[in-house]
Amino acid sequence: MARIQHLFSIRLLDQAVVWSQNPLLLVRHQSEPEPDVMLLAPRADFYSGGLPEPPDVRLLVEVAESSLQYDRRTKFPLYARSGVAVAAQGRLSATSSAGMFAPPTGTTMYCRPRAM
Repeated sequence: MARIQHLFSIRLLDQAVVWSQNPLLLVRHQSEPEPDVMLLAPRADFYSGGLPEPPDVRLLVEVAESSLQYDRRTKFPLYARSGVAVAAQGRLSATSSAGMFAPPTGTTMYCRPRAM
C-alpha cells in the first residue's frame, strides 16, 4: 500500500488528496468503509473538517488477495449505489490482473499492471 500511495503522491502532487485506509462517509447507507486508497478532490483543510463523501472521490482503489470476491460482490456494489464514480480493484502481484470498474455504466475492463 505504501508503494501505491507514494506513486500517486509524487505523480499527482497537489492535484488530489491521497487518502489511504481512511474512512469514506456513505450517509445513505450509514457506513464508513476504509478503502485502501482514494484520490480525493483537493480541499484546503485536507478533510480535517469532515470525512470525504462519494462526490469528493476521483478514484477509489481496493487492493486485495484474500478479499477479492468480497470486494467484488459487496464493496463495489455499495460504492456504486453510493455514487462513487470510478473504483479500481487489483492485486499487488505484477502478474495478476487488475480490474477497473466504472459503476455508473457497469463496464468492467481488465489490464495487466506493470511491475512497480
